[in-house]
Amino acid sequence: MGTAIGYRFTRHIQAKAQYSYNHQSGAFQQGEQLLAGQLTLRF
Repeated sequence: MGTAIGYRFTRHIQAKAQYSYNHQSGAFQQGEQLLAGQLTLRF
């Protein structure tokens, strides 16, 4: 399961934030969380 949000500041600059959660059931419960950010510049 995951979600992301993005925003374009100008025609040349945009940003994105992303969050993801993964859960596995078994003898030991394991979970993984990921938080990422991205900034892109267009020339």
